[in-house]
Order: sequence, then structure tokens, then C-alpha cells
Amino acid sequence: MVTKGAVRNSNKNLKPKRVVTYKYFVNCEGPVRDGIFDLDDFEKFILSHYKVNDRINSLGKKVRVFKKNDKLYIHTEIRVKRSYIKYLLKKYLKKESLRDFLKIVAAPGKKQRGYDLKYYPLNEEGEGDEDMEDDE
Repeated sequence: MVTKGAVRNSNKNLKPKRVVTYKYFVNCEGPVRDGIFDLDDFEKFILSHYKVNDRINSLGKKVRVFKKNDKLYIHTEIRVKRSYIKYLLKKYLKKESLRDFLKIVAAPGKKQRGYDLKYYPLNEEGEGDEDMEDDE
């Protein structure tokens, strides 16, 4: 029995599903400017090691990686933890033997989804020699 005010389900009334894009970035401005960090090589590393559904090299249209103004941008339709980007960045720094010189710092701002590469503070050369003389 159909009542007079019954609502019919039809595809015409349904709105298309909205695609949500998650945006991440890695700011490599200082190290790229100094010439110790190669952004092109890092982009290739991300493309070859990024996993989608536990499979490498299956990015498809769901993940886009591009660079602009010494920053690497990763736009994805799949929700990913920000720590996964940090994990890949640490892995790349270890591979290139840069882990001792560069540190990964969360980008300033509460809603930022990215990281900055900064140099570790280096001690001045004169300070270390004085401590050695005191011990003798």
C-alpha cells in the first residue's frame, strides 16, 4: 500500500559524493638553498616509497606529489597520518646521510599539516677544546 506523500529514492535527487583532499607539505627552503638537499631526488623517493592500501607504486589518482618554491606538496584523497610523511622524510635523510645535520620540525600553526627542515645547532669550535684541557 502506497501512501499519497511517499518519498521515492531516485538518483536524480542525490548529490554527488564530495571528495576530500588532505594536503601535506615539507618545507626544505634552507637546505635546498645551501645545496645539501636535492628536492628532485626526494620527490622521486616519495613517489617510489609511498604506500597506498599497503602497496608501493600504486598511487594512481588518489595521491599527487609536486614541488613549488623549495617545498614538496603531497595532496591525497586518502586519510594519512602526518607521522607517515615524517617517517618517509626520516628514511630519506638516513639514506642520504643527512640525519646528523638536519632535524624535522613541525610547521608553526595549529592547523598546519607539514614539516620544516632545520639545521641542528652546531657548537663553536673553540668551546670543545677548552673542556679537553681542563680534564688533563
